[in-house]
Amino acid sequence: MELPGNLFTLLDMPERGNQLELLGEEIREGKPAYLLKVILKDDHHKFYLLDKADGTILASRDLRAFHPDLDNREVLVETRYSDFRPVKGMIRPFLSDNYDLTNKRWLGTSQILDIRTNMDFGEAMFAPETLVATEWPVERDVLPAKTTQK
Repeated sequence: MELPGNLFTLLDMPERGNQLELLGEEIREGKPAYLLKVILKDDHHKFYLLDKADGTILASRDLRAFHPDLDNREVLVETRYSDFRPVKGMIRPFLSDNYDLTNKRWLGTSQILDIRTNMDFGEAMFAPETLVATEWPVERDVLPAKTTQK
């Protein structure tokens, strides 16, 4: 949860005890991008490519097991973000593709259908007896018109 894009931003990292280090620049899809290293207070390292023009996080990289329950070997995973849309004054990616850079293969794609902020779920939603049977209040007609397979 500590990582940017979950609950916090890159700006929040230092005050939460994490370190940021600018490593240089890379070219991503023809655009110049900053390469930033984040060292979390638990010593986990994660790298981010930020669009030099607007600071959008284009990709992230870290060494980890992608599906530790199936295969606990650590590989260099790169997540590439796209389909950026405004949500409550922030630009958020709605599509992410994961690649195993160690073995040079695609791992999977995640698509966000809807982002809602500060929703009031009500106390009953979190009562132990309703947690299993209750569905999240998400509209089912938000599926995209076109999906692509990798």
